[in-house]
Amino acid sequence: MPSNLFERVRESTFLSFSRMISLAIEREVDFLLLSGDLYDEDERSLKAQLKLKREFERLEQAEIQVYIIHGNHDHMSGKWIDLKWPENVHVFSSHSVEMKEYRKNDIPLAYIYGYSYPTRSLQENITSQYIKKENPSVYHIGMLHGSIEGSQEHDVYCPFKLHELIDKEFNYWVSRTHS
Repeated sequence: MPSNLFERVRESTFLSFSRMISLAIEREVDFLLLSGDLYDEDERSLKAQLKLKREFERLEQAEIQVYIIHGNHDHMSGKWIDLKWPENVHVFSSHSVEMKEYRKNDIPLAYIYGYSYPTRSLQENITSQYIKKENPSVYHIGMLHGSIEGSQEHDVYCPFKLHELIDKEFNYWVSRTHS
């Protein structure tokens, strides 16, 4: 592959992410949800981390919140330099499912539930840990990185059944699904 074309391909993921951030700012979204595999390796490159940080800082300037769960390709036990993210970035725990509250003008508008993989291979179904907090006046959004149970097309990670998500009665699910 010619070197100029190779360089364009190598930078395409970063360019695509930057364009997505520009669109979020242009559309004045309230928050961005990222459901895992921000990196495709256990050892996150410093270049990739710095580019993400710069884009998150752009979102912070626009007062846009970022909620992140980590999946099998960017799990929490990998090796990397631990950068300090801007205040608008909220990373979900790898110890248990947790809920983070999104507020606008000091009014709760959404409860966002999520879980980050502690290691690369998570074989356990964790849907029972997603417990909806009672408050009908807010949106309930679940974030899950996993595989629909029974799928044979990919290695199985954090398997779940579709009806398990529906039974939670959340308003919306954000998923990076291996199916």
